[in-house]
Amino acid sequence: MAATQSSIGAAATTVTPCQPPAAFAWAAESIELPENAFDVVYSGNLIHHIQDKDSFYQGVRRILKPGGLFVAWDPKPIRATEILSGDQSDLR
Repeated sequence: MAATQSSIGAAATTVTPCQPPAAFAWAAESIELPENAFDVVYSGNLIHHIQDKDSFYQGVRRILKPGGLFVAWDPKPIRATEILSGDQSDLR
């Protein structure tokens, strides 16, 4: 199919621009966001800087929707037992 000026114009009017994901910054130990608000929480190069990791993980769990995903990477090893301490029934 050849691209004509009218077909390009029609395509441009039917495409809905997507919204970028929300990004927030806060003190990691005291996440001030609503409960069950996010499908995904991402943490990059952060966890080794946090003093009170238990409070951070509790905050992440609080703001994730049921079945939500926590994605983290860190240059220092993160023990799964740190993240998974406590009730794990809501984790996948």
